[in-house]
Amino acid sequence: MSGKKHSLQAKAIVLVSLFMLITYLLFGVVLTRQARGFTKTLINEHMLDVVKTAAGMLDGDALGKLTPGDADTPEYQAVVDTLTVIYGKRRSGIHLLRPDHGRQDLCLRH
Repeated sequence: MSGKKHSLQAKAIVLVSLFMLITYLLFGVVLTRQARGFTKTLINEHMLDVVKTAAGMLDGDALGKLTPGDADTPEYQAVVDTLTVIYGKRRSGIHLLRPDHGRQDLCLRH
């Protein structure tokens, strides 16, 4: 009889342990998905703030007139300087995205 009692206790412990393990795994998956979603939202909001700042600081007409051959013009340098201030540090290149043309071959280098 004592063996059956120990066997029943062992089964109960295993079942409770499995239930806890499955619960913790599901909880971890849910939290990971939520954290990933929150992170994407924060990044998107930050990028929108950067874009709004850039839009307020750049002259859209001058920007629209730039072509890949304008790298030595003062207008080009003004755009690069403004984007460098917004970006915070110099990068190897800043690619411009224009809604009317999609991604341009215009890569601003400083």
